[in-house]
Amino acid sequence: MGGNQANGKQTYLIMKAFPKPLDLRFLDDDLEDKPFELLENFHFIHRNYSITVPRGYRTDFASVPKLFHRLIGPIGPHGKAAVIHDWLCDESPKRMDYKEAAHVFGLAMELLRVPKWERWAMVRAVRIGGPRFNEGDD
Repeated sequence: MGGNQANGKQTYLIMKAFPKPLDLRFLDDDLEDKPFELLENFHFIHRNYSITVPRGYRTDFASVPKLFHRLIGPIGPHGKAAVIHDWLCDESPKRMDYKEAAHVFGLAMELLRVPKWERWAMVRAVRIGGPRFNEGDD
């Protein structure tokens, strides 16, 4: 497959997985308070997953400790995947456990062409330091 065909296929997969743009507004400057609010529903659709983050949901994108911001910032090419993962951690009741939520996060980042080392680091970080929950938890 030629370079343009490969890029076209990847763009198609991204558009299919994220059918609408991420539309949000910045509310304040404190990342602790999840300062970004979705103005429209945001969707992730891939394989067995169909996830809708509702309008009005607030996110901080990726909760990366400041010590690591030079390597991986809270906002970047992983942003859409981070919003999906935030929602999976916050929704009630939980549709999946924290391990599957981390898997979806990694899958979404792969579709967004986040570099492999960054995907690996971020998935490990949420598996180790992120919230732990089981399917069905409130």
